Amino acid sequence: MSKPRYKTTNWKQYNQALINRGSLTFWIDEDAIAKWKAKVEQPKKGRPQVFSDLAITARRKDSCVNV
Repeated sequence: MSKPRYKTTNWKQYNQALINRGSLTFWIDEDAIAKWKAKVEQPKKGRPQVFSDLAITARRKDSCVNV
């Protein structure tokens, strides 16, 4: 039994569907944005902390999403 073939007739819609297939939208509330940068006392040695724990946790959860 052979695979059924589909003929694309609306190429503009088909191309837009391919573009949109990989898009992912995030909604971040204002409170999270305000807490995004680290506001802790910087260490005297080593690299200064730029991002808060909230930002790092959000990024780690983002990388775990497999769509």
